[in-house]
Amino acid sequence: MVTSKTITGSGGMLSGTSGRAGLTLRVKSGALTEPLQFRLLKPNIASLRRAVSRSGFRRYHTVAGAAVDASRTSGEAVDTFGSPVTVTIKLKLSSSMRGAIVVRYDPGSGKFTKVKSKRVKGGLVLETGKPVALAVLLPTS
Repeated sequence: MVTSKTITGSGGMLSGTSGRAGLTLRVKSGALTEPLQFRLLKPNIASLRRAVSRSGFRRYHTVAGAAVDASRTSGEAVDTFGSPVTVTIKLKLSSSMRGAIVVRYDPGSGKFTKVKSKRVKGGLVLETGKPVALAVLLPTS
């Protein structure tokens, strides 16, 4: 596990690192109807690379990954956050972010699929309303 924190209806932030990536989860004030224990999880990067490659992203190299999940204070896992939370992934790379994409794991298909993300200085930002496993990919040279 990277890190965890209980976030209430007044909002909050959770930060951690995973390999060459800095991770930040932001919850806006009023986004939650009950306190939730959020976790940022660090994947096994070798396993993540194999899974991403099996999903058809063979012309990309996996440089970072993370999972976000949450549970109620009782410990019961939640399958939706109520409102979207913002996940920012800042990469600590000497190379360019040009062509970087974010993929998320789809439990229904068992594969990773590309998701919409916004580029910010040194990283990528996306919103999600439910638990998610993510990977950041760069094109192979």
